[in-house]
Amino acid sequence: MLFALTAAALGCLLSLVLRERHRKRRIRAGLPDALDLMWFYSKTGLPLDKTIAKVCKVLGNFHPDLSEELYLTSWEMRAGMRWDEALCSLSERTGMDEIKALTGTGLLGILQAVRMQSDSLRAARCQRLKRQAIKRGFVMALFLVPPLFLVTLGPETVELFRQLSQGR
Repeated sequence: MLFALTAAALGCLLSLVLRERHRKRRIRAGLPDALDLMWFYSKTGLPLDKTIAKVCKVLGNFHPDLSEELYLTSWEMRAGMRWDEALCSLSERTGMDEIKALTGTGLLGILQAVRMQSDSLRAARCQRLKRQAIKRGFVMALFLVPPLFLVTLGPETVELFRQLSQGR
C-alpha cells in the first residue's frame, strides 16, 4: 500500500513537472510573435499596458498560455503597478530567461530590446528546426532505406536464388 501511494505521488509530481515544461515550451514558441506585435502596437502610439492587452487579445487563439500571462501583466499595470515591476513579475511567474532579458531594459530601450529579442528568438528557433531536420534525415535513412531495399529487392533475390538452385 505504501508503494502504491509513493508511486501515485511520484506520478503526480512528474505530471506537474512535465506539464510546466510543456507550458514553457508553448510560451517560448509564441514569444517572437508577441514581441513583434508589441513592437508594432507600441510604434502606433499605444501605451505599454494597452499594447500588452491588445497583444494578449490577438494571441488568445494561437498561444493561450502566453496570452494568459500577458493578460495578468496588463492587469497588474492597470492596477497601479509600475511597468518594470509588472515585467519582473511576469519573468518570475514564467521563469524564462528570454523574458528576464526584457526586464533589465529601460522604458526608452524597450522597443529596441523587444525587436532584438524577437529576432534572436526567431533565429534560435530556425537553428533548432535545422538541427531537427538533420536528425530526421538520419532517422529516415536508418529506418526507411533498409526496409525499402528489402521490399523492392527481396522478391528478385528469392527468384535469383531459385533459378540458381534449379540450374545446378
